[in-house]
Parts: sequence; structure tokens; C-alpha cells
Amino acid sequence: MQATAPTALRLRLVRLRYGLHHSRLSAGRCSVTVKIALVPDGAALAWTEEGRGEPLLLIAGQATAMDGWGPPAEALAEHFRVIRFDHRGIGGSSNGDADRYTTRLLAADAAAVLEAARVDSAPRVQPFHGREDRPVARH
Repeated sequence: MQATAPTALRLRLVRLRYGLHHSRLSAGRCSVTVKIALVPDGAALAWTEEGRGEPLLLIAGQATAMDGWGPPAEALAEHFRVIRFDHRGIGGSSNGDADRYTTRLLAADAAAVLEAARVDSAPRVQPFHGREDRPVARH
């Protein structure tokens, strides 16, 4: 999927603003390139992918950056294509224009990351919050 000219320009400006044009996360024995997924309200979500195989989305706790997954992400990347991201306002992600954060908004953010990674749906791993686990799918 090719970005349109306005989207590509916006992405470039966001990368420059947040210093993400050459960002790399050090995750133990390897480093990964940080990418950006843009969402409609203007938030820029920092995300990474590593490994090969079936996609697996790692969702950090709400006040935790994606690098908090550390060694578990590395181990999973030996068997899966591991995708992880920073929530809005955490780590390398910006806030956007949302008045408040809702479960629906955070789910839409996860779907936007999957879309940027060109994945239709993926099982997810996240801290348990007492709710049934369901895959995140792009609609």
C-alpha cells in the first residue's frame, strides 16, 4: 500500500518532529527499526516488528512502553513475526487529538498498527485485565 503525498509528507514531518527517522530500539542482542503508524486524529504510533512467521501483536500495559517486552519479545520472534507498539503519549508515540482514551480508541490504535504492518488480523498478547481475549482485526 503506497502512502498518498499528503500522508507521506505528514509521516516525514512526524518522524522529524519526534526524531524517529533513524530510531532504533535496542532489545538485548538485537536492534529493530522503529516505524510510525498515523491515525486519523493525528497521533503517530511508534511500532516495531521482528522475526518471521505468523504475526503476533504484543500490547503493553497502558503506562508501559513497547520495550518493556524485552526478552519475551526476542524469544517470541524466534517463532513469530512479533509486532509491538507504544500507546499514545508513551515512549515514541504522540498523543493525537483525542479528548479521552477509551478502550475503543486503543483498539483502533492497535488495528492501525496492524494495517501499517500490512496484517489483516493477529492474535494478541497483553497483560490480563479480567476480560476474554479476542484477536484484534482490521475492519
